[in-house]
Amino acid sequence: GQVRSVEECEIANFLFLKKIEYIYEDPYPKNKTPKDWTTGYKPDFHLVKKDKEGNIIYDVYIEHFGLDKKGNPPKWWENPEKYKKEHLDKIELHKNNKTKLICTYSFQKLDGTLLENLTNQLKKNGIPVPEKNVVTDEEALLAFKKNKSATPFTNLIRTFLTNFKIREFNFDYLKKRLNAKDKEGNLIFEGYKKMKAEAFIYLFENFYNSYHNFLKNESEDGSIDFEDMIIFGKKRIDIDNLKYLIVDEFQDISPLRASLIKNLRKFSNFNFFCVGDDWQSIYRFAGGEIGIMVWDSEFEKYFGKRKIRTLESTHRFNDRICDLTSNFILSNRKGQLPKKVKSVKKTDEPPIEIFEQDNTKNDFSLRKHVINELDKIFDKHKNDKEPIKILFLSRFNTTTYSNLYDDLRKLVTRIFANKMQKGKRQIKFSTVHKAKGAEFNYVFLMNVNDEKLGFPADIDDDELLKLIIDHVDIYPYEEERRLFYVALTRTKNKVFVYAASGDKVSNFISEIFNNDKFKIDYHYKKSQIESLHKPDVILEVSSLDKKIPKEKNPARKSGIEKDFIIEGINDVKKIDKEKFYDEIKASKGKEISLLINDNQNNPEIIKI
Repeated sequence: GQVRSVEECEIANFLFLKKIEYIYEDPYPKNKTPKDWTTGYKPDFHLVKKDKEGNIIYDVYIEHFGLDKKGNPPKWWENPEKYKKEHLDKIELHKNNKTKLICTYSFQKLDGTLLENLTNQLKKNGIPVPEKNVVTDEEALLAFKKNKSATPFTNLIRTFLTNFKIREFNFDYLKKRLNAKDKEGNLIFEGYKKMKAEAFIYLFENFYNSYHNFLKNESEDGSIDFEDMIIFGKKRIDIDNLKYLIVDEFQDISPLRASLIKNLRKFSNFNFFCVGDDWQSIYRFAGGEIGIMVWDSEFEKYFGKRKIRTLESTHRFNDRICDLTSNFILSNRKGQLPKKVKSVKKTDEPPIEIFEQDNTKNDFSLRKHVINELDKIFDKHKNDKEPIKILFLSRFNTTTYSNLYDDLRKLVTRIFANKMQKGKRQIKFSTVHKAKGAEFNYVFLMNVNDEKLGFPADIDDDELLKLIIDHVDIYPYEEERRLFYVALTRTKNKVFVYAASGDKVSNFISEIFNNDKFKIDYHYKKSQIESLHKPDVILEVSSLDKKIPKEKNPARKSGIEKDFIIEGINDVKKIDKEKFYDEIKASKGKEISLLINDNQNNPEIIKI
């Protein structure tokens, strides 16, 4: 199943491995919940077991709180005082209702005592905890693969492997990095972090050896990966008649690729020409090392003395975007090459429109506003011969398209389907990283706020990557700033920025508003999104799983078809998806009543 945090996941996995059954976020009895708790109450875990006669053996709740030893949540937590009060209110509620509650905390995870503390409390509440896992390693691994829990870890392994090889590290050096210090001279890995790093190195070394044995045995002559091509190629190069070497996208150069070129120069005294834009260096996680391009000393270490020629004209975006973005990116003067960029395109209106909202949630107000702006664009270009191209961008894929903005994508695609030229994909959704190099007529930049997954992102790469990536930002949000520059410069005409206001305002938006170099009604316009009341929601059946036989599919068996409307469930009318799924969950598999309306406007109550 899915849970809402890494620490809750550790608790869930522990219970699973010990075969202690639980219900995640099981609604607490409504008659025992205060009336002012309008959204109800769902403790994190509910552990309940009955004997064959139905007598309760144990009935215990677990609540995990993201608090440190002083009782404070993380600095980035939304409304910390409210969270601290809710923590105490929940404890008081269980105490008054005489329901058993186990509390666990984030600080226990950090000091390595979370599971030990949980075990002790479970035993005190009459829940036996086996010393060894009841679920076998094979069963656990199968479940782990089935629910794709391995994906974040395999992504980390892949990134780590790439960086390990392109920096030509060995395991002795990697183990020495356990004692690495930050720029203030403090140890990066201490206590729990060091234990985690040691465990990871052990796992990574095993993986690394197995991986290369697999490559070796994959074919008669063995196989190699992309980094091996450079590592082995570097050793075998003996080209002696090379006259010119040209490298494109030089801002993404890695130490390994640089050393390959260095080896080439031992055999040929060729002319070396490279082109790149250090303002668009956004691939540090994939091994890109901007210092090789920016610092004379780093460049000369690999290639010798250099002459720099600056490309100063852009043909994509207009002069006002050029002016704003250049000044924005050059706030970091020490970590990048200074250059003056000019645009050949002129405009008479502000090219950036910033739309503010108390938050940047995909609510009805935001969706309506986006649709209105798109409508204006399509109307303006209705007689154009060439189809206009529109790009929706966000810092992270997960919040924008898998969850937060998923409905927005479907909505705009459906609404504007008849305005798009046949066979042309005129509206695209992407992350900023994936959009590098692309150009569109209009760009919608979403979710620009001061949150963990906002823009700039208030989330670091996995701390374990500090074992191999030594680069420290010279300027705050150095790479995030370059990423924001890339986002703003994907457009030919105009960028629409959807940003939070108030205490959630993004650092980047504040900088634009408060910097004298950026002029309102010249570089940008700003306005507030009108707050609209959410209309009545219609739930439409979007699909039915045809793979499941009709007799085993309750909906199909009851005559429900695609595009039927669900107007109510049990006694609840005017439902939205959240209320619908809450009622489904609360039924625990028992019969429910659905008020269904077919395509002919014939409402009918169907029991499932």
